[in-house]
Amino acid sequence: MSFVLCSNCFSDQGLRLDAERIGDADDSKCQNCGQASGRKLTKERVEALAHRFFVWGTLHKCDYGAAPIVQFNEHQKTSISTAARFKKDIELISNTLGVGFFCYGPRLWMVGEVEPLKALQEGHSRAAIIQRIINAN
Repeated sequence: MSFVLCSNCFSDQGLRLDAERIGDADDSKCQNCGQASGRKLTKERVEALAHRFFVWGTLHKCDYGAAPIVQFNEHQKTSISTAARFKKDIELISNTLGVGFFCYGPRLWMVGEVEPLKALQEGHSRAAIIQRIINAN
């Protein structure tokens, strides 16, 4: 297995704890920080850590849906403003994975902006929408 980081590489306590949870126990020295005591992470696990912490961690819940505030991919450069305690960790993850973190403008259906759903909330159109749903099955 090719380890790229370890839990000790992270400055933020929450990221470090999450990395400990998903990392592998291995006595080898980390190729990034040189410590042997941290739980080791492959590139895949670093990506899972970033997704758990930054994407799911910024999930904005609405009455009829939810969407993350932050997303990352290999096509964008990092453009988010964060607390100082995250800057080094975001840079570390960005460099390790070759990704950038950015503010995510979700598709409106993800946050419940759906015409039939809006029509269900209106008394005069509710019956027609319910019938449409019944007929669709």
